[in-house]
Amino acid sequence: MEKMTMFILTSAAIVSLAVITVFAVNNVPSEEVYAETQVTSAVTTTVRYTLRDYNGKLALFIGDEDIPSEVYDVMTKSFGEEDREMLRRGIIVDTEEEMRGLVEDYTS
Repeated sequence: MEKMTMFILTSAAIVSLAVITVFAVNNVPSEEVYAETQVTSAVTTTVRYTLRDYNGKLALFIGDEDIPSEVYDVMTKSFGEEDREMLRRGIIVDTEEEMRGLVEDYTS
């Protein structure tokens, strides 16, 4: 009877280890997922935002686009000379947070 109990306990331990191993292997992200995450991160950090004058209105350009992604109903002639000059050249920021702050400043 002791041999039977020992056999059952050993079998249960082996099955448990096998199940744990299967779950552990399936929960590790593959290299493809990791590589895709790295590429996505690299792409999102290189986006630049430019706020500038577009046909007399304040406009937002993303990346190197010549067409604005958004044109605001704010006439740039309502700003002071220094702001108008900066907007003629374009104000470039690297993060969405900075862009949102600039838009808030110029549209409020």
